[in-house]
Amino acid sequence: EDVNKLGEVLTETVSQMEEAPHILWTSEPPTSPSMISFRERYELAWYTLGTVAMENSLAAEDETEDLEPHGPDVDLLTHMADLVNVSITEVRAAATTAVYQIGFALVDQSAELNRKIFTAKRQIQSSARQPQKKKALQEQVESWNEQKEQWEKTLEKYVIGVFLRRYKDVCANIRVGSINALSHLCIARPDIYIQNSFLKYLGWLLNDKDARVRVAAVTALMEPLEDNADNLKAMRAGLDRFFPRLCECVVDVDTKVQEVTLELFNILQQTGHLDSWDDDDKWAELNRRA
Repeated sequence: EDVNKLGEVLTETVSQMEEAPHILWTSEPPTSPSMISFRERYELAWYTLGTVAMENSLAAEDETEDLEPHGPDVDLLTHMADLVNVSITEVRAAATTAVYQIGFALVDQSAELNRKIFTAKRQIQSSARQPQKKKALQEQVESWNEQKEQWEKTLEKYVIGVFLRRYKDVCANIRVGSINALSHLCIARPDIYIQNSFLKYLGWLLNDKDARVRVAAVTALMEPLEDNADNLKAMRAGLDRFFPRLCECVVDVDTKVQEVTLELFNILQQTGHLDSWDDDDKWAELNRRA
């Protein structure tokens, strides 16, 4: 089903490119309906490609005794990762988007595999009197762990590697895309990516000169917190580190930055994160802006 879906997506994408009387891809957010449609289909094509590659690799492991981990074509990722360094902004933006979409597929499938492993381990504990079933489950978990480890290494090498090169790109929209990519990783696999070593990039980008980037950075700090107490606990140190800057964002020159920062503060207040905050001047400033 996914292979057929990929074929349909690619066919329609190529058709749009051949028939369009104007440029469909720009390094900035799309404006016309045709550009928006093309951008969505372009992103879906790469995401679906990554999903199909990983599902096929899992199916291949189930049908053979070869437990060698597989995943998206590394040669393809290598070529796309090389393109994120070119000087032509549109090509750089398109390549960066492609790598991130494959990365989203990787991390989403990795998260799903994590859930399968968790369920299988619980079944192992309850199958103490069924040695054959227990052995089969243990072998399956071992295979899944090898696959998950390989996917995580691919994410680290290519997706995080591209992020580290492009989060400071001269093109603001590429910086926004990089922030959104890191946010997606944090939400899908908080056990790996909600770490100070990653959150620091979001904190640094709160100072970006472009308001769109500042909005994206605040949003990326907020989204993992929604209805997730564990993530708040994991992010507490990072949030505390950039708390003074977040207070400044409340009175940012851009109203959208103000609004999204107040949304973040509202979540922090509701979860008790601000209970020990006793800076009266900052509270007065926050309340006035609210």
